[in-house]
Amino acid sequence: METKIEIKEVCGGFDFLGSRGSGENLRNSIVSEIDKGNTVILDFKGINQIGHSFADEVFGLLCVRFGFECIKKNIKMENAQENIKLIASYVIKGRLKLNKEV
Repeated sequence: METKIEIKEVCGGFDFLGSRGSGENLRNSIVSEIDKGNTVILDFKGINQIGHSFADEVFGLLCVRFGFECIKKNIKMENAQENIKLIASYVIKGRLKLNKEV
């Protein structure tokens, strides 16, 4: 089953998301859905930018918890601007590199 999460609604209606607190709320929603066996569609409609801290709290910590393959299989991005995709990718690559060094 697919579950769509409208990020702007979940994160207070802002068009820029930069805090770990907002990221934690979103990550907890994603974890809940993945634990139920659902695929998650993250709808970035109305979001112009995300900060590194927010991205790490969401994508980096999801990668640590579930692994890259699970994230790749179970999370899809919709309406994400290229800069958002780049930051998410950068954070995931950084977390994967850290995990290899441990």
